[in-house]
Amino acid sequence: MKQYPGYTLVKREDCPEQHGTLTVLTHDVSGAAVLLVENDDDNKAFGIGFGTFPSDDTGVFHILEHSVLAGSEKYPVKSPFLQLLKSSMASFLNAMTFPDKTVYPFATPNETDFKNLMDVYLNAVFCPLAMVDKGVFEQEGWHRDEDGTVSGVVYNEMQGALATPDAQLQNALSRAMFPDTAYGFVSGGDPASIPALTYEKYVRVYHYSADNCCITLYGKMDMAEKLAFLDEQYLSRMPKSASRPRLTVQDEQTGAKRKIPYYTEKPEPDEAQCALAWYTGAFSDRERQLGVEILLDALLGTNQAPLKAALLEEKLGADIDVGFDDSTLQPTLELVLRGATEESAGKFAAAVRKAVDGILEKGIPEELLMASLNSTEFASLERPGSIPDGVLDAINASAGWLHTGDPALLLHTNALFASLREKLEQGWFNELLRELFAPAPVEIIQVPTLPRKEEEGR
Repeated sequence: MKQYPGYTLVKREDCPEQHGTLTVLTHDVSGAAVLLVENDDDNKAFGIGFGTFPSDDTGVFHILEHSVLAGSEKYPVKSPFLQLLKSSMASFLNAMTFPDKTVYPFATPNETDFKNLMDVYLNAVFCPLAMVDKGVFEQEGWHRDEDGTVSGVVYNEMQGALATPDAQLQNALSRAMFPDTAYGFVSGGDPASIPALTYEKYVRVYHYSADNCCITLYGKMDMAEKLAFLDEQYLSRMPKSASRPRLTVQDEQTGAKRKIPYYTEKPEPDEAQCALAWYTGAFSDRERQLGVEILLDALLGTNQAPLKAALLEEKLGADIDVGFDDSTLQPTLELVLRGATEESAGKFAAAVRKAVDGILEKGIPEELLMASLNSTEFASLERPGSIPDGVLDAINASAGWLHTGDPALLLHTNALFASLREKLEQGWFNELLRELFAPAPVEIIQVPTLPRKEEEGR
């Protein structure tokens, strides 16, 4: 068994899905979680993820994500990332703010490039100039210009992002489903709230500590050398903090209803929308969450799929979208009726209930479920899309670590698919459908409305 000085081995296991082995380690001094994905992929990847749980709509973690990339102690240039992009051979170089975590991943086929980028990323997150330079906060977050107008990179970005009716509907839905937890807030920041964020609070909530992170090393490389660098240059200098923040579980808001306006100069009667959402169970129950994904694909994946076809036949609106996020502590699924009238939007929940009951009476056709299971399995192994495998693994490792303490949890899928194949024949998916839609949904109806009088002068 390989020894890694400075780290304690949690587990080591074969992982055919990633064509190699997974090793989970804990760093002795700092408490950092580390996942090694060792395989023959030349497109090596690195990722570091932190638990970041908003407690308001100021977008503080989105602003921090931008800020730490604007120079660090060792790389004090204005934007080291733009410099890197010019010279690097990286196949992926980015950072992302999620509702409950912030992840900094990159991928590159070049060994020298990998070492440089890893140092730049680690220095950026652990030693950012933003903590001593208020100018970074004002540039990336918000500041007031001489004429009194507010601007800033994140402020301007979110003004565009939150202006759409869809974004406002999503935010209202999150608030209704998670009124008491981090998931009820706009993690990217609401322009109406961003200017309430002070530099002092921003510095206070920066908790990019080593015991609040999950580091992933992926691909064909000398792992011992990378771990020694991590230990000597960063982690061994960062003792554990008193306590790291935790997510809380929301009491389910079954049956909650809201009606919200969407202000527009030209309100059209058939531009109302209705979003319905249900909780899908525990994040840690990966078999169930995978089952939900397969079920939704089988019933709503195309206009001909049974549930979608039955709902479209009701002619309540122009289209129906389906959404499912299984990366959060309490995964949710949603159905959105678009292009409806206010009256027809109000009938959507009853129509879904009736259509689901109709399907349960006959049972879901097994061949439909099998086709969805096969295509979902193929996609999970082949991973179509432009994001490198190692970057996806780093994001998934952060989610698994955050919610269960196990960075390897989401990287194993073969046993789940095998088990679901067996359960398919036993009618398990019919029972899942019954359970999912049994509770009354959280419901948001959005109605286009003329702007209020006092807002017209803006």
